[in-house]
Amino acid sequence: MRKAAALLSCLLVSLVLLSGQEALAVDDRPEGRGPEPPYGALLLAGFFVPGIGEIALGNGTEGYACLASALPLTAIGAGLLFYDLMDPASGMLVPSDDPSALPDGRAPETLVRQYVGSALLAAGLGINFYSAYAFHRDWQSAYGNPANAKRDSFTDIVAAPFLPRNFFSYETALPLLIVGAAALGSGRESSIADYFASERQPFMGYWMSPAGALAARIGTAGFLALAEAVATETMFRGLVLERDGPVAAISLDAARHLPDLVMPGSSAGETWSDTLAGAVWGLYATVNIGRDGGRLGKAISARFWYSLTSAVLDYVENPWNARLASVSVTFRW
Repeated sequence: MRKAAALLSCLLVSLVLLSGQEALAVDDRPEGRGPEPPYGALLLAGFFVPGIGEIALGNGTEGYACLASALPLTAIGAGLLFYDLMDPASGMLVPSDDPSALPDGRAPETLVRQYVGSALLAAGLGINFYSAYAFHRDWQSAYGNPANAKRDSFTDIVAAPFLPRNFFSYETALPLLIVGAAALGSGRESSIADYFASERQPFMGYWMSPAGALAARIGTAGFLALAEAVATETMFRGLVLERDGPVAAISLDAARHLPDLVMPGSSAGETWSDTLAGAVWGLYATVNIGRDGGRLGKAISARFWYSLTSAVLDYVENPWNARLASVSVTFRW
């Protein structure tokens, strides 16, 4: 019931705000421009060779920086995850016989390696998707509609959750109020008290003091939450929303959770719950992007703080079974 109420409240707020929203795209194309570079080919190639589009448009500094960072991060992260997936001794497919293994069968070092792989992959994808967003906006500035060419810098996007204009906004406050009310309504305050009453708490299979384990969880979840917020918002709101419209942006934001159905240890119920939450979140973020003139800062801030808060509460409630190596928008509590 609480989950339905939360989803409905976000949905209603988004629909009310959407009713007064103007279109993002403005047709203000100047005439007499020279030959255009192959936009579609460069955009597609940029997902495999990050930064190539920006380099082609003359922004070599940022383009080469994206190329030099995104490819190694993505390759190493994906390699670590693939290694654990293929190695029977990791416990990801077959429970480990190691007596120190976690309740789900994974050895502690496996979970650490899985986190590092997830973090590197998320960072690489975040840079990759930012590069695609930057290329699209720069191409608009040079050959398309200059009115749609304003874009946030990479520094502004990464710092978005911590900037006052974003942090102290209702766009960020509303999801946090929902998760806070849900925590109080489900009696999580007793879980918090029980967590700190113990002398030691587990974190990724290693025993720490409650404060130390919580600090480790905040740090690890914070990095993932920021990488995911940058990747998803630059892709779905910075690129897809403007190119293909709100339906495509919202649908893709929801559909990205569906591959979890075939991942080892995943729950079909949680996957469909995350998919529904992704659709509602996509609608909420799409509305806020339109109201903020196409800027991504508030949507990134809202997604980051909601994901981080949810991940930390999940951990405090059940340190053994929290999804330590992943962070995603979810309305589970």
